[in-house]
Amino acid sequence: MWSLALLTGMLALIMAYGAPAERGDSLRQQELARAGVAEMAVYRAAVARYFGANDKERGSVTMTTLRAQGHLRAWSTLDAGRWDNYRAPDGTIYIYARVLPPVDLSAALLMASRGSLLAGHYRAGSANLISPLNGDTRIPLGRLLEGLQTQQRTLPTGAPVWLAVAE
Repeated sequence: MWSLALLTGMLALIMAYGAPAERGDSLRQQELARAGVAEMAVYRAAVARYFGANDKERGSVTMTTLRAQGHLRAWSTLDAGRWDNYRAPDGTIYIYARVLPPVDLSAALLMASRGSLLAGHYRAGSANLISPLNGDTRIPLGRLLEGLQTQQRTLPTGAPVWLAVAE
């Protein structure tokens, strides 16, 4: 009987010490996701400004060009290899992650976009943008995938994608 009580007490202590660590990990994951989406939003705004000023251009714009033309601050710490863009012939601008972020950005992207159907992720086998809230948005990603194929690039499954319009 005493051994059962002792075992129960030890398990309770282990659980009590483990729970804060798990909460801390969860909070760190959420903060990383918010920071990742904030970077994506800054990059998205810069790309939208660039294509607004260069309305006839299609394809992609480099981080170097964004900085050189003042659409992105020269002191910006954005990683040049993390985000990319593509403007389709119809004018749709796609902002996407070149590589999967270290944490899932779905919830943070949903909040930053205020629940917009223009924000979601790519899922292999689906021709449409997938929203974390609404599922299949019926917004086709075919032009993005075709454009990436001509540039010999790929879009990783699960990569966040956020559409934009030129400003």
